[in-house]
Amino acid sequence: MKRSLVVMAAFLSLSLMACGGADTGPESEATPADGAEATVSQFETCTGYKACSSIANTFCSPVGATTHCCASNGTTNDLICARTSTSSAARWLYY
Repeated sequence: MKRSLVVMAAFLSLSLMACGGADTGPESEATPADGAEATVSQFETCTGYKACSSIANTFCSPVGATTHCCASNGTTNDLICARTSTSSAARWLYY
């Protein structure tokens, strides 16, 4: 019984020591240099946009308008409101 208690106490103290560490101060976020493009995760990129598949080929106006949408691979895409040669009604089309 005493041995298991000693082992448990040693394990607990080592576990608590491992949780700490030197405080290195606030972590600085890497920011791109002026003129460089920042990378954004796919979840941030598509936040707030409708799925392109739900918008594409639906009626729209005015002709020439554009909209952002979320593609199936998680990146943003743009659709344009345009007429096709087979229809006089304007629809959202990929471009």
